[in-house]
Amino acid sequence: CEVESEDLEKGIDILESLDHKEKHPAILNMLGVFYYLSRRYEDSIGSLEKAADYDLFVHHNNFGCSRFQLERYDEALDSFETALSLKSDDVVVLNNIGFCQLEKNMLEAAVETFKRAIEIDEKDPVGWFNKGIVLKRLEREGWKDPIEKAVGLDPDFEAAERMLES
Repeated sequence: CEVESEDLEKGIDILESLDHKEKHPAILNMLGVFYYLSRRYEDSIGSLEKAADYDLFVHHNNFGCSRFQLERYDEALDSFETALSLKSDDVVVLNNIGFCQLEKNMLEAAVETFKRAIEIDEKDPVGWFNKGIVLKRLEREGWKDPIEKAVGLDPDFEAAERMLES
């Protein structure tokens, strides 16, 4: 998500100026997103914690993203798994779970998670790319095949192109 930092700061100022005693969980969630986009991950987590009763998929995914950025992988994985329990076919969350597993060196689990993401949406280049990353880390033959598939689906996928060139 690309947002001008000036616009983010305006949004944060507006959301922070609202009555702190009675902030609706949706407002707290949005504030958490704005903090996240501003790379203020601790603030993001604080805002999202205040919206803890906001039991929606997007809230738990946002929580996981902030925790992931702070390398709190166990907590991020818990958040992503909660999000997945609310929306079991979400490819973005599956890719997030797979990356947590990758960071925790749960490589076989990550392969299975990325395979599941691909089964849900075989036209999403990110799942293919992520599968290639973990297969390369596992030093498996054929790791380039999913990366090439990602490039075939999205010829502008620069990270995949760079990986194939390395």
